[in-house]
Amino acid sequence: MAGDIMIEQPWAPATPRGAATAVAYMTIMNHGSSADTLLGGTSPVGKLDIHQMSMANGIMSMRPVPGGVAIPSEARSY
Repeated sequence: MAGDIMIEQPWAPATPRGAATAVAYMTIMNHGSSADTLLGGTSPVGKLDIHQMSMANGIMSMRPVPGGVAIPSEARSY
């Protein structure tokens, strides 16, 4: 919990040895009365960036999300 923002059920699958990046999933809740924006963060293992995944021609790619992800008040975002 950080202010009105709460993270539940964070998890990350095993990362292959030598991988430069990893992925993590979580439920983010905003218990405040106004919307907020998630821009990134930190963890015990390093920096967190917000990315969007997309599939094109059978190739999965990740791109930064400019401006972060909106977290509406009293709503869930994944």
